[in-house]
Amino acid sequence: MKLPKGWKMGAAYFVMILILGLTALTYGLARLELMPKGQEVVAQGNDQTKEGSLKLDLGNPVKTEDQGGNKSQVKISLEDFPSPVRVEPLRGVENYFSENVNAYLFHAGRDYPLVEGAVIRATHGGKVTFAGADPILGQKVEIDCGEGWRVVYGGLDNLRVQQGEIIENNTVLGQIGYYSGADGINDRTQLHYEVWNGDQAQAE
Repeated sequence: MKLPKGWKMGAAYFVMILILGLTALTYGLARLELMPKGQEVVAQGNDQTKEGSLKLDLGNPVKTEDQGGNKSQVKISLEDFPSPVRVEPLRGVENYFSENVNAYLFHAGRDYPLVEGAVIRATHGGKVTFAGADPILGQKVEIDCGEGWRVVYGGLDNLRVQQGEIIENNTVLGQIGYYSGADGINDRTQLHYEVWNGDQAQAE
């Protein structure tokens, strides 16, 4: 059997390529064995840092963590009780002179002029501690929001919540109605809105 011409040269090239490949593989394995362990730790640390950042970004923003690693809910503040409507108030938290009793009285909330029948929603969730008639504020809803915070809505009608009910933010409480017992600016329908922390009425 005759071999084709040039087979010796082809075999030599094949053997040379095989030797070069084995040499490169041996060199790479030797460098891998000699790599300092500290570099491997740094690489793992980078991966852990990225993973930790991802978990932090996706975490619950309502939770906080102190130096001891204890998690707790963020405290409620006045910023959690925005204005219930987008109109300028007729009156704020202030002392005013009442012609009915001929004396100065304390006005504990804000009065917003609204058309009769306007729907009023809760600015903060909580437990309804009162829902009914009030001699001064007409139909009133009071909500305990926790941590000593409570909200009062007066001047309502057609109440949609009941005492003892647990409601969420933006729950419909009722509609604006006219209440003849209003003291002061009482020639128009309005929402009376109070925010309390303990025994202190909160102003904007």
